[in-house]
Amino acid sequence: MPTLPRHPDIIVKHQEQRDVGFGEVSLSANFAKDRGDLCRCALWSKRALDQLVATYRNVDHITVLFLQVINRSCTFYQMRRCGTICIASRLCEFDIVFCLDDLLTKFEDHVQDWILVTNVFESMLDLLREAKPRKDTPLPRCFVGIATPRARNMQQGCDRSPSRHSQKRKK
Repeated sequence: MPTLPRHPDIIVKHQEQRDVGFGEVSLSANFAKDRGDLCRCALWSKRALDQLVATYRNVDHITVLFLQVINRSCTFYQMRRCGTICIASRLCEFDIVFCLDDLLTKFEDHVQDWILVTNVFESMLDLLREAKPRKDTPLPRCFVGIATPRARNMQQGCDRSPSRHSQKRKK
């Protein structure tokens, strides 16, 4: 993609300079919009992850969090690198409470989820606090762009040598 999609609703920054988390909020459920919002957050997270890995040493296993709020439901996701590929997975989902009674009765149901999100976020911040800027070390390989069947066919076409094409035409 030559340009970034429109900005997400929430951008979490580390020391007011590095994007380390993203979020989208919808007041009501709309499948097409919500799916697009989730894809947007995943793309922003992937780019932030690639930028962090390209900027700092020893952060190859850093995790970027993103979230999606739909109506009264909040879902947290994490994005991690696995070699040259970024993988997003769902961490947890819980209801947003609007009154004291719900807070007292429903919060206990989600304490483990909050602890999980807090631990993932704290481990990311710990890695960033200890990270040193890259200087002359080679960058890890990054997967640039999005692979689609059409893009793979185009790449295969570019990889073919001219001599093979001319031999096929002669036969």
